[in-house]
Amino acid sequence: MMDVNKLVDWFRVTNFVDVHQNRAAENLTLVKLMNLLYFAQGVNLAETGRPLFDEQMVTWKYGALIKSVYTRFDGRNYVAGKIREHDRNNYHEVEKDPEAGEAVNSVNQAYGGTSASDLMTIIRMQKPWLDANGGQIIDQRVLGRYFAEHVMAHG
Repeated sequence: MMDVNKLVDWFRVTNFVDVHQNRAAENLTLVKLMNLLYFAQGVNLAETGRPLFDEQMVTWKYGALIKSVYTRFDGRNYVAGKIREHDRNNYHEVEKDPEAGEAVNSVNQAYGGTSASDLMTIIRMQKPWLDANGGQIIDQRVLGRYFAEHVMAHG
């Protein structure tokens, strides 16, 4: 299991590079980050039966909320910011972990170019979010089963 902050830094570093290499790339927002983490958790649960990180996710109006991630960025909209050596080290640690690296890379490839608004819409139509609607904890068993049956099965 990976520390959620290392996964956060992986997405931040990846976005930093994308934005500097591609003028069309958008800066990573807090909402998009948490929704990408939702997808990474679902992918990992579907592929391995184990959670990628141990933080609980709850529903909120923008999709999935991870309280420690929200608190880390104090509700700021954009989260990429300045990348430090510690962030790059976390990025490399995630890349070296076969399970975590596979989950975040596959999610970034499939959803990295999707807007925060579109990710929110997708998540809010999925069973794990609907079952937990109203600020409740998203059940990892439901998330893993849903991703195995509906997301991973359809590529």
